[in-house]
Amino acid sequence: MISNLNNSVAFYRNLFNRMPVSLSFDTARFTWEEKDILLTETGKRPEVKSCHTVEVHSVEHLHEMYARIKRYISQYDWHSQCKILDKQFAVSDPDGHQWIIKQGEVEINCSIADYCFLEQTTK
Repeated sequence: MISNLNNSVAFYRNLFNRMPVSLSFDTARFTWEEKDILLTETGKRPEVKSCHTVEVHSVEHLHEMYARIKRYISQYDWHSQCKILDKQFAVSDPDGHQWIIKQGEVEINCSIADYCFLEQTTK
């Protein structure tokens, strides 16, 4: 569940470097590797935030994803003090759902306070 489909489509298009496989006035669907992400606009920010992981197959691919997200975030009112941390980085979508992008066998714990999430600032 997302609050604004346009904002979320822009975020996921940049994260996955692809267009949605389907798009309507209130839903969009992306596929990435074995993941199927269905976005449904509700008009309000979700109260429960989810945490997801994406595994990439090379450090180069990790760096490409990170560079795309940094370029995307720099175009909007986002703040960041992040860098790639031990073959992984984390980013929050416009509604606060967290994505941890990792390369290889990196142990993931979504509650780790050390993660540096790239987040949208609210005005």
